[in-house]
Amino acid sequence: MFGDVIAHLRRGGDQPLKAHEVSWFLRFAVLYLVASALIVGSVADLAVVASQTISGGSRFISFIRDVMLGILPVLIVLFLALGWQQVRRRSGTLLKVLVACVLLQSGFMMLKSAFPMILPFFADPFFADLDLALHGVDPWVWAHGLIGMGEGQKLFLAYTKVWGVWALLFPVILVLVDSDRARVRRFLLLFLAAWVLLGNVMALSGLSVGPVFYDRLLGGERFAGLIEVLNDGGIRHTVIGMTQDALWDLYARGANAIGPGISAFPSVHVAVAAVAAFYLAERSRWLALPGFGYLALVLFLSVYTGYHYAVDGYASIAVIGALWAVLRWRAASRADAPTGAVAPAE
Repeated sequence: MFGDVIAHLRRGGDQPLKAHEVSWFLRFAVLYLVASALIVGSVADLAVVASQTISGGSRFISFIRDVMLGILPVLIVLFLALGWQQVRRRSGTLLKVLVACVLLQSGFMMLKSAFPMILPFFADPFFADLDLALHGVDPWVWAHGLIGMGEGQKLFLAYTKVWGVWALLFPVILVLVDSDRARVRRFLLLFLAAWVLLGNVMALSGLSVGPVFYDRLLGGERFAGLIEVLNDGGIRHTVIGMTQDALWDLYARGANAIGPGISAFPSVHVAVAAVAAFYLAERSRWLALPGFGYLALVLFLSVYTGYHYAVDGYASIAVIGALWAVLRWRAASRADAPTGAVAPAE
């Protein structure tokens, strides 16, 4: 089975994408970074924000280092499986996409850290009530009823380092293993949608902190049970727990440094996992099950850790799924168009 998957990925390696075919992706990343800087600069002093980032950025740098160390083995395996010649033929394309990924993440972190300066968090009561109405009980109760914290922590790697591979390098993997130009463009667009449309536009339209921060923001004991379960299970000694404490500490102190910020709706974690799942399903029937299995695991962990309301993940899957269906339909319509007909640009 694994051999069939590798053979499928190698197919078309003699017709790699040219660097100019992904120039639009790099241009978008550059413009997005500039736009993010302008938006942040309109609501905060960029010099102060940058200073706070440098002075308090060691933890974030350590996080990026750990993610990159986790990514390296993945790249080595891909290079060995696909062969040096295929990698070399795509070197220009890979470089452009890699630079675009760095710029995209820089712009996203810059903009997300400024959300509380643009709008106050306002949507948590609505999403908490919606979660309760849909499920009859807060979904975190179901999640922790299925698996205890001791066992649940063994799954956290899927939410951090494994997800980091998809989040940071999906476009790189895409242009490395795929020669279908229409499919590459389609999933690059979906990847951008996960970060910009969901992670920025929709996030601001429903700005929320999530269950783990709900009581700290609004007071009361709406999610006291969740906090007790998480703390009793030792989450504060995990990467996820330490990250949650650091995020709230930065927000509470008003230290709006460039870096990870708080934003629950919709779930970018789930959105990126959904993009990966749809891609794997398109590439091979053997990859569909692990792809959507991983998506389900990320959705589960997003609720289990208290980061998200279940509806945050549902919204992400619905939007990415709808966009994927529309882009597939447009591709099919273009392919069925009579010879000589002018198809609309994607």
